[in-house]
Amino acid sequence: MNTTNILLGTTTVLLIVALSVTFDGFNHQRESDEATLQRKALEAEIKRAEAEAEAWRLESARLSRATPPTESAQPLPDLRNSSPTASTPASPELPQPDLLEALEKERLKNAELEQRLETSKAETAAMLEEKNKVKAEQKRRADKIRQSLLMGTVTNADKSYGQVIFRPTASANFQTGAVLAVRRNQGIVGRVVVDRFDQGMYICTMKPNGYSPDGFPDITPGDEVIFDHGFE
Repeated sequence: MNTTNILLGTTTVLLIVALSVTFDGFNHQRESDEATLQRKALEAEIKRAEAEAEAWRLESARLSRATPPTESAQPLPDLRNSSPTASTPASPELPQPDLLEALEKERLKNAELEQRLETSKAETAAMLEEKNKVKAEQKRRADKIRQSLLMGTVTNADKSYGQVIFRPTASANFQTGAVLAVRRNQGIVGRVVVDRFDQGMYICTMKPNGYSPDGFPDITPGDEVIFDHGFE
C-alpha cells in the first residue's frame, strides 16, 4: 500500500466522522456552536488531506515520467554461422578456371614478346657494332691508301694483253717481280707485277682480278701506282 492510498483512506475516515458528528448534532435538536466548530475543523482537515494526496499524486507522476523504463540487454548476434545479409559486403568472387587459364596464356604471350624484343635489340646492337667496325676499317684502309707515297702514273693499259705501262716518279726504283698496287681516288682497282724497265717506263703485267668479267682489273690511264701494303 503506497502513501497515496493511505492519504485517501484517511480522507475517507475523516469524511465518515464528519458525517457522523453532523448527524448527531441534528439529532440533539439543532446544530450547536460546538458542532459547527467541529464541522469546520473537519472540513479544513479534509481539504488539507486532499491537498497532500494531490501533491503526492503529482510527485509520483513526475517521478514516473523522469525515470525511463529499463530495457533488457539484447544478446549480441552469433555471426559464426550466420549467412551474409544485405548490410554485410559479399566477398569478391574468385576468378574462374577459364579466366585464370586465359590470363596465364596472356602473361606467357607478353613474356615471349618481351623476350623477342630483347633479342631483336641485342641483334640490332650487334649489327650496328659490326657495321661501325666495317666503316671504321674502311676509313682506316682509305686513309692508308690515300696517304701512300705516289710511285708512278699509268700511261697505257691494255686488258687484251693484260699489260700496263706507267711512268715512275724520280724516287721510284723497282726490281723485276715487284708487286705494285694501282690506286684510283681512295681505292685500289688492281695490282701489277713489274716485268722490266724500258726507256724510262715500267712495263708490268696485270694480276688476274675476279672482280672483272674478263678476269683482269679495270686499270685506265691516269691511275696512280703505289707500294702494295696488303690493302685488303
